[in-house]
Amino acid sequence: SYPDKPTQASREGCAAAPVALINPPKRRKAGMARSPEALQRQAERAERRSAQILEAARDCIRAEGIRAITMSRVAAKAAMGHGQIYRYFESKEAIMIALCERDFEAFLEHVRKIGLEVAHDAATVAKLFAHEIMWLFNTELAGLTLEVLAEATHNPRLADMSRSIDERVRAVIRNVIAPLLDGVSDSELTMRVETVFVMMRCLVVHIGPRPASDQALLTPGFERAFLAALSPP
Repeated sequence: SYPDKPTQASREGCAAAPVALINPPKRRKAGMARSPEALQRQAERAERRSAQILEAARDCIRAEGIRAITMSRVAAKAAMGHGQIYRYFESKEAIMIALCERDFEAFLEHVRKIGLEVAHDAATVAKLFAHEIMWLFNTELAGLTLEVLAEATHNPRLADMSRSIDERVRAVIRNVIAPLLDGVSDSELTMRVETVFVMMRCLVVHIGPRPASDQALLTPGFERAFLAALSPP
């Protein structure tokens, strides 16, 4: 059985990977190796349980905030034993990181879609940016983001994760808008990237405490602002 508290080794790490990968089951006797199908089923079960834990954590954050939740509360919400949760995540920080990474990847799919679907035309890109980032028009997502940003001010691991995500978002934005600004200096391009990035971040900050905001009103305004940021000097 698994202990109620993590080991010293688990407390020192915060990787979002399932603990089962770090603490694998005991070696099976010779001749008893699992088939690829059995290993695949085991991996699928672990993925389902991890997703169950992440959704339970999201529910706990929604009800109590990041600081108030504990591994035992998340385990109870996920309908599993306190010790069992450590098979999948080493710490509360690991759960937070996994949640943020999952949301981040979903958001990046929307940004990457802009680069795949458009000809290099500033007006078209601005229109798509304005509509695709409205995926962020989600009070639950905005609330989690604001909680994590606040927690990152005094949690170095969450701060590192937040910086890493921000840099990856900037890199994807640069890849999308660079063809529109061919010939501008690197400092000019960096300024445009940062402008687009800040507009996205501002939408999250705005939606968090203002869930009744009018999306239909904001979208045209964002489109005009994006067009100004994406047009050649």
